[in-house]
Amino acid sequence: MLFDIDGTLLSSMRAGVQALTSAGRACIHEHFSLEGIEVGGRLDGQIIAEAFKRLDVAIDKLAVLRQTYERHLAHLLQSDHRVELLPGVSGLLDAIEARIGWTLGLLTGNFSGSGQLKLRAAGIDPSRFAVQAWAEDGPSRNHLPHIAMQRCTNSVPGQTVIIGDTLHDISCARACGCRVIAVATGVCSRDTLACGQPDLLLDDLSDTGTVMAWLERMSA
Repeated sequence: MLFDIDGTLLSSMRAGVQALTSAGRACIHEHFSLEGIEVGGRLDGQIIAEAFKRLDVAIDKLAVLRQTYERHLAHLLQSDHRVELLPGVSGLLDAIEARIGWTLGLLTGNFSGSGQLKLRAAGIDPSRFAVQAWAEDGPSRNHLPHIAMQRCTNSVPGQTVIIGDTLHDISCARACGCRVIAVATGVCSRDTLACGQPDLLLDDLSDTGTVMAWLERMSA
């Protein structure tokens, strides 16, 4: 079970956008901005590359920005910036962990450092996820399911489920033959997510029984 982070497990109230923008202006260019760039469901590296292109900044500046971004994000999350666990997440994670033979994982567009900061700010220990696929692990989100499955013994696409809040989550699952649960707690409305034809579409993850019953049928 591969969970997205932002909009699926938690809401960081755009902490990532705020911290990345301030970091970019501090170490890259005073006019660094994510304005007009699609953020939801994309890899951090892709987002940054688009911002760099607008400013004609070389991509080799990515490592510097990534380090600065993590420092700015850590500072922001240690302040009074609020991060919220989304409905039903705690109960669902507990239920999946308790199920013998199932593996809890992450598949996210976040860099590992920034993603772990967000999880901890929401009260989630990143080590709970035995399998983790991050932005730095592949050139696009569609590559990440294969990478995650390679990190999980005996995993197969038909019994791998991606849980996310964007059409990008749905498309990366389809590209790799995985199942997908779409949840309308993030940037995409329920109607928008329905256009992607996920295997299961939910308003949120609050009904643990319904989600677990569906997962049991899928794994049978």
